[in-house]
Amino acid sequence: MLFFTIGSIYKTQKYYVGFCDYSMPNPHITQLKSRFPDNFQPTLDTMETWITPSCVPCPENGQCGPYSELKCDQDYITSRPWYDFTFGLISSWLVCSLDTIRIRKVEQISKKIISLLAYRNANLDCGLCEDDYLVGLYENELIDLVVRKLRLNADFQSGEFQLLWQKVLPILKARGDLVFLEDDTDEQGENGFFVRSLSLSKISLKCKLKKLFADFIERFKWYISGFLLIVSFVGITYLKFKSLQRRHQLIAKLVVESLNKLEQQSKKFKKKEVEDPFLGKIHLRDYFLRDVKMSLVQKNEIWEKVSKRVEKNTNIQAKTAEVHGDILKLWQWTSNI
Repeated sequence: MLFFTIGSIYKTQKYYVGFCDYSMPNPHITQLKSRFPDNFQPTLDTMETWITPSCVPCPENGQCGPYSELKCDQDYITSRPWYDFTFGLISSWLVCSLDTIRIRKVEQISKKIISLLAYRNANLDCGLCEDDYLVGLYENELIDLVVRKLRLNADFQSGEFQLLWQKVLPILKARGDLVFLEDDTDEQGENGFFVRSLSLSKISLKCKLKKLFADFIERFKWYISGFLLIVSFVGITYLKFKSLQRRHQLIAKLVVESLNKLEQQSKKFKKKEVEDPFLGKIHLRDYFLRDVKMSLVQKNEIWEKVSKRVEKNTNIQAKTAEVHGDILKLWQWTSNI
């Protein structure tokens, strides 16, 4: 019983002492002391000093008043210190602690807005859309989206959301990936500010690959151009070489076939199987090149090369004569081998 009595007196005295510069006398003790004679006053003063706790400095984040009154600044709330294990049974001075719930809500709202704007930017032209008003949102639109998605209707109706919003705005404006614009068409400011994101953090994998490819091309375009030029040169040179090689092979083949044909014609003439020992140069051309896919000009060019080789052969005699009313160049196999 004595313990609870002393505790009650200590709690009451602590309430009146409160914060430094705001201490008040305890009227109950003053009234009690007045009932004793003056010669008891020094003893009573000593007892009062013994049961009176020391005042505490006013917290930096609050405003203090008499009777242990404490009002905390914005973003701070009154709370009991962590070491108050009596849960208020024995009075302890209040302290100002950060409002972690409000801070958490501010962070949650900020992250949600940043994410929403980043997704809107990423979904249009892979984050490269130049139409700000197509990508961004007005302040009122942002508030509606955030309140709905984070279920902050109660905070919005109570007015708490406005306090949170005032804390969110500096965070948003400090970000380098957000651009704030003034809408000239909104003369009365009904929609608030306009903001868009430049962030590419939410673009799809397809867009990332396209951007990576575009950046690679831009960075190495001169090297790529040089490489393609070299490849093109080598490719064209190779194709020309193969074409020239095929032409030489065709010419060599035609020379051999022409000589064989002329030799057979000579043998058939000796056996009286044919009337003439010779064949027309132009007739041989049309005979051997009838299935070759090329223009007449190309056929003539090839056949001229074949003709030069055939006429250089010592077994061949070339002459010009009239055949069936046409002047033709004729080839004849003259060797008896």
